[in-house]
Amino acid sequence: MGGLLALLILGGIVVGVIAMVRRVMEKRAGGPSGGGDVIAYLLLALAIGVAAFALAELGRAAFPGDSFVGDTSQRVATSLAGLVVATPIAVFLWRREAKRRLVYPRAVGWTVYLSLIEAVFMTSLVIAAYSILNWLLSDGRQPDWTDFLVFGGVVVFHEIATRRTPPRSDGSDLPRVVGSAIGLITTAIGLGGILYWLLQTLYSTLTATAGDPELGTWLAIFLVGAPVWLFRWWRPWPDVAGALRNAWTFLVAVAGLSTAVGALAGIVIGTLDYLLADTASAGRHFEFLPAALAIGIVGGLVWGHHRRRLGPERTDPVRAYEYSMSAIGLGFAIGAGTALTAMAFGPSDLVRPDADVVIAVATILGFALGVWLWFWSKATRAPREMEAGTTPRRFYLVGFAVVTGLVSAGALIGTLVVLFQRLLDSGGDDTLAIQAPLFIFAGLATWHLLRVNAQDRDLIASDRVVTPFKVTLVCSHPGSIATVLPKEAKLAVIYRGDDVGIVDDTMASEIVEAVGHTSSLVWVDEDGFRVAPSS
Repeated sequence: MGGLLALLILGGIVVGVIAMVRRVMEKRAGGPSGGGDVIAYLLLALAIGVAAFALAELGRAAFPGDSFVGDTSQRVATSLAGLVVATPIAVFLWRREAKRRLVYPRAVGWTVYLSLIEAVFMTSLVIAAYSILNWLLSDGRQPDWTDFLVFGGVVVFHEIATRRTPPRSDGSDLPRVVGSAIGLITTAIGLGGILYWLLQTLYSTLTATAGDPELGTWLAIFLVGAPVWLFRWWRPWPDVAGALRNAWTFLVAVAGLSTAVGALAGIVIGTLDYLLADTASAGRHFEFLPAALAIGIVGGLVWGHHRRRLGPERTDPVRAYEYSMSAIGLGFAIGAGTALTAMAFGPSDLVRPDADVVIAVATILGFALGVWLWFWSKATRAPREMEAGTTPRRFYLVGFAVVTGLVSAGALIGTLVVLFQRLLDSGGDDTLAIQAPLFIFAGLATWHLLRVNAQDRDLIASDRVVTPFKVTLVCSHPGSIATVLPKEAKLAVIYRGDDVGIVDDTMASEIVEAVGHTSSLVWVDEDGFRVAPSS
């Protein structure tokens, strides 16, 4: 009798929640974008998550394996309660949103929902698949097979739904970018581990080494991550790269190149340290070499692939990549220059001018200056008239100038504090070895950035006043044209509803040049674009 009463109460709660959700969603669902869809999709994601993890927990209780310990009654009861409550809500919201996707195909809620599902369940699937392969290839514990089945079923179900109604909002690339990130990170870790095993095995034939890396674990990670990355990233994309995909590509290119350069700098530091400072045996000293080479090779491969994806043309993503590397190089140069100066003029217990430390800091300074000069020279070789007004350049010059300016101001405050302590004879132990050079180097960087920015502003300044104008664009996808139009332009986009009129970066520049500063109607189709004046 008590169990029946509990089920009735639970059923009443479920019915009440569904009724409340329906009422709230109906009130908030007005407008062409489906105003209540984001909330509905967030609730749907929560319900799907509760139901799927509850089902996985039931599977673990039903097939506990060798690692199972403890009583299952509490876990089963909790999982059943979550499953009974979440499943009806998930079914209701899924059917509701499936109908609304036909009415509002560009609603952002579908994209947000798929991104959340990808982040949670693709990660869970990768972990479950890894546990199975690690068990097969090495001495890992017996896996939970039901986790792989449940999470794999959720991923496959949503993949089918995505193919039926692909997301069409401005951020429609986000779910696949999330999946690409999961696959790439897992693949890179696994590949790095395999390379480390190979190099460590080779190195151990030359000299005795400590450690015995496990190949099976790294191979399991790689075999899980590679298919995910291939399917999410290498599979043909439905249209040209949008802002999110371009942002991900240039960020990974920056991370890959930074990793490769950092590994190379570590190898150079270790080599110089052995030649100039260390007296240990070569075999013991260079034990770091297999790990450094593995990290550098993986970083170089990741950088090479994503840099090619950015393309040879000097588009905004390419500029963002180059200016990001310039900022990294300049930032490390400021830090290393400050540390080297402090070692030269202010040795103390905090900063010791040991030979190996000096070698490391000097090498970092050399690499940092090299990176900054290389990428800044590429920017200076580009036509100044076209480069001066671009968003990545302005963000680098102004944004990084703010950062270095704040650092310089903080260092100046620290310098003045030390000076006032000495003038007042307060007995402070602080020195100017760090604050003063940091103030100087960061201040010089700020001055350089602001001076170049001022020159750019003078170059693009015009005495004539450009009146605002409107550009009406009829296309399938506007691409990045909004970022290259003059600030006086007001852009209105009319979507065609097909995939033949997509604006890529090259076409965007041609449209801006053809429009000039006049109100225009631009029609984009499979034959290119046509421009007509409009009032």
